[in-house]
Amino acid sequence: VRAGSPLGLVVCPTRELAVQASRTLKLICHQARLRVRLVHGGAGTFIKQRREISQICDLLVATPDRLLKFYRENDVKFKDIARVVIDEADFLLTQGFADLQELLQELSTASRHGADLRYTLVTASITKPLWKAFQDDPRWQKLHVLESKSLHRPQANCAHRFIRTKGRDKLKMLASVLYPELTGAASLAKHTLVFCNTVSSCRSIAFKLREEFEKNRNNKFIGCLHKDMKTEDRQKVLRAFARGEYRVVVCTDLAQRGLDLPNCGHIVNFDFPLNSIDYLHRAGRTARYGEAGTVTSLVRRRDKYLAKAIERSCQLGKPINNLSADKRDYLRGGALHQLLARQPRASAAERGLPPPRPYDGSLR
Repeated sequence: VRAGSPLGLVVCPTRELAVQASRTLKLICHQARLRVRLVHGGAGTFIKQRREISQICDLLVATPDRLLKFYRENDVKFKDIARVVIDEADFLLTQGFADLQELLQELSTASRHGADLRYTLVTASITKPLWKAFQDDPRWQKLHVLESKSLHRPQANCAHRFIRTKGRDKLKMLASVLYPELTGAASLAKHTLVFCNTVSSCRSIAFKLREEFEKNRNNKFIGCLHKDMKTEDRQKVLRAFARGEYRVVVCTDLAQRGLDLPNCGHIVNFDFPLNSIDYLHRAGRTARYGEAGTVTSLVRRRDKYLAKAIERSCQLGKPINNLSADKRDYLRGGALHQLLARQPRASAAERGLPPPRPYDGSLR
């Protein structure tokens, strides 16, 4: 193994995931004496990371943008790379990550292993755009798919609660939902992520919640996490949440992808997700390692069809990956009509009741 020339590469979409993956890999690789290095974007990290990858490196964990920068400046070489793992592949391969496409092209030409270069794609959801990416790219033509039986299904130990509400009442309802977590004993409080669809919504809701709970001094337990924050500030929030200093963190979908938050017992969708895959990823932050979890969703009128479909699918134990937010799909003749159609009332025998006695003309 030569300095700056790793044997294996793990590609992650975000800094937070890259940091988490490298931390776990260092624990796993310690006994085998494999050296794990980490590179990711962020202000003030470039020089330090350049020094790190100039050392001997067996396994490199990286985000695509920073890795390409080091490669262009000849700080890291791809010649010896034999194995590549792409984490959150459904996101990286379908969301127009130009850096990743360039990175894959450079790997194909620079690695001495050529056609024997092995890829492992890791994803919690196999979406239609991902299948299309598999079909369009020759690299994935001979891909072997290993699929868990629970793929596209929320965890069995997770409860799903849907609260219908009007837009003007959402904040009041959110405060009511969070009241036990913010005012109860720390040992009983469920660590909670509150998801918003935009950065502006995230900032606004965090500010208003802090105002709401300021009078009883519980606003100190509320954090905020979104992509416009500095890297070090995001890391501080995640560490504070893991330690229990923050009981509630208001966040964007930055937090839905792969982050391991073992103390998270409650997910609240303040803004309902735009599609069922995002619901699945948000719900996946709780009920981990066999622990119980709860997902509470505040549902406005515009969200009701997707919310009903997810609720019904969870009740039936069906996959939720192909559910639609379009009302027309649930009307008679629509692709998903049967999912929400009224079910015929079960007979007395099916419900375990004794058959009715024939009427003998008397009233009792």
